[in-house]
Amino acid sequence: MESIASQPQAKPVNISYSATVAQDGSGNYTTISDAISAAPVKSVNRYYIHIKPGVYKDEYVTVGKDKTNIALIGDSANTTKITGSRSNGGGITDTPKTATMSTY
Repeated sequence: MESIASQPQAKPVNISYSATVAQDGSGNYTTISDAISAAPVKSVNRYYIHIKPGVYKDEYVTVGKDKTNIALIGDSANTTKITGSRSNGGGITDTPKTATMSTY
């Protein structure tokens, strides 16, 4: 299996972002969760959230059913990562609560 880095990258698309997340404070938000919270409720228009490069460690992202038409867009799979460490072995017995990203 070839690595993501060696796969051809899609050509950039001109998107007007509604919000930008950057851990260094250069965006509108420093966490993905804050950007989602600020998104309009039951929007009929797409709400594009740009996630700048970084490892968003132990950020557990939940998109509620009232937050419609949200698109999370990172710069690349090599530079923008959302990670978590919740697990059954870590004491969480409700498997859905171990997801790094979830919707409800």
